[in-house]
Amino acid sequence: MIATNFEFNGIQCKDVGLAVVSFGSDIQGVADYSGSEIVFNTSKPANGSKLNFHGSKYDSQLSFTFKVAKIDLCKPSPTPIKAYEKAYYKKWLERRDGYKFLRFFQDGFENIYFNVRNTLKWIEYGGKTYGMEITVTCDAPFGYSTLQSYETRVSAGGSFQIYNDSDEIGAIIPQQIEIKILSDGTLRLQNNMSRLYQVNYQDLSDDMVIKNCKVNEVIIINGITKQIKSSLSAHDIVNDFNWVYPKLVNIDEFYPVSFTLTKQTLLDRRTNIFNVTGCSANISLAYRTIRLAVM
Repeated sequence: MIATNFEFNGIQCKDVGLAVVSFGSDIQGVADYSGSEIVFNTSKPANGSKLNFHGSKYDSQLSFTFKVAKIDLCKPSPTPIKAYEKAYYKKWLERRDGYKFLRFFQDGFENIYFNVRNTLKWIEYGGKTYGMEITVTCDAPFGYSTLQSYETRVSAGGSFQIYNDSDEIGAIIPQQIEIKILSDGTLRLQNNMSRLYQVNYQDLSDDMVIKNCKVNEVIIINGITKQIKSSLSAHDIVNDFNWVYPKLVNIDEFYPVSFTLTKQTLLDRRTNIFNVTGCSANISLAYRTIRLAVM
């Protein structure tokens, strides 16, 4: 990636006098990329030579470094960073309040968000500071899309559909699900993609079920913390919820540019059709899909 501008925690580097640069023989942009390595879980029989495959996982978080300087890109050289500016840059970039989103402004990358923490290393010449090397450590082996939302009003027996544009095959749980109940009953939410994605030897249901729902009750599910709460204090929702969370599934393995594939073929592998039974409801979902960015 070659970029001159980035945004961290809502602030663009160009707005605080910085630009992504190279120093000396460095390659401009992101360097020292690591993470996203996939590790196979295998075993070897005592008297055999072939490895048996049992699954795979990401072995480490995504990490990379890049350099910035205080510079006007219309001029040939950087200017020294003052002490008060160093204090601000450190406060802005080295957060104490958790992971924050980072993105780079370059065609094709501007909508990829990395949830990161940073560490700084000052770049100094002749007793003056001209820039810094930023080491980025992500909270995952990948990046994310912009925050997406979907809202619908659906009657009992009806359905709605959501397209999963993730770069990763698999399933994601929305960050937040808000449901306003419009009729009494047991709410069941079933995704037709679940049976295609899951390997379920016990034939367990992947439907979300919430019993004893009441008209005008508002139910909120936090997909990150896996907590659920109801606006009705009398509803024992902890025991009425089956603790199965709605998922957005993607099983598309096709190369993205092919004249042999029809639009319907791709939709079949990314479109999640949710069937709603038992209650009518207003349903809102907020989610980020996965971005497998190659830096």
